[in-house]
Amino acid sequence: MLNAQSTAARFSAAAEILRRKPLYLATRATIRVTAEAECLVLRGTGSQVRRFPVARLDRIVCNRHADWSGEALALCLARGITVTWLGADGRALGDCSPRLAEPSTLHAALESYLEMPRWTASYGNWLRRRRMALLIRWARGRLAAGTGISRDQWETLKREFVYKGTMQPTLTAELPGWCHALVVARLKDAGLHTRYWGYDGEALELAEDLSALLWAGMNLDWGTLMGAAREPKAQAMALEAAMDGQIERIRDHLAHLRRHVAQALDSWL
Repeated sequence: MLNAQSTAARFSAAAEILRRKPLYLATRATIRVTAEAECLVLRGTGSQVRRFPVARLDRIVCNRHADWSGEALALCLARGITVTWLGADGRALGDCSPRLAEPSTLHAALESYLEMPRWTASYGNWLRRRRMALLIRWARGRLAAGTGISRDQWETLKREFVYKGTMQPTLTAELPGWCHALVVARLKDAGLHTRYWGYDGEALELAEDLSALLWAGMNLDWGTLMGAAREPKAQAMALEAAMDGQIERIRDHLAHLRRHVAQALDSWL
């Protein structure tokens, strides 16, 4: 019964996330973002005014042309909505995230994990294993579809992606920023910070690393299919259409991180 209740709660939370929608403010002209009651109000240079009820928003992605009022940002923080700013290259510049209302057990475990003298090496090993898992899943999918890859292609991808953490992008330049915004929102829901600090002053960039994994998976899966559709709007719609699968991938990465941290602490303490 407990497991059934837990599963039902997870599905309910996922359904609520999918009912809410992201707001992309990728404008080239300056817009003013203010708040009225429970709505964000967008005003451009003309007379057009648009209102977005915050109850319907999951996360917000904007660029430097969005001129935010303090009241609007405060409303987003109060309602648990994360805001991510993208630079001209499409990558995330930073985030405005609500404080953690209820830190998770993984949050507490990470705080202890970062006290380990060799936590950076341990975490690096975990990242490489996650990249290898992504590559294996993609290669198996290609094989099942009858479009397997050559040994040379496999070895090149393994060397560049798994060990160096690099991959040739085939999708729109904004996708890494969109992935970052999605990850930040889901970390907030999971009671986790976007960044953790080790005892040695090194940072564990959780949001950056998870968004890089998410982006790599999409780049592998969608590279051939979506590479020709270079319009950001088309690729943003494809991302939203596949949102439930992407959220599940984030949860899968966090589940593996939880196990890795637990095993590391068990052998250290």
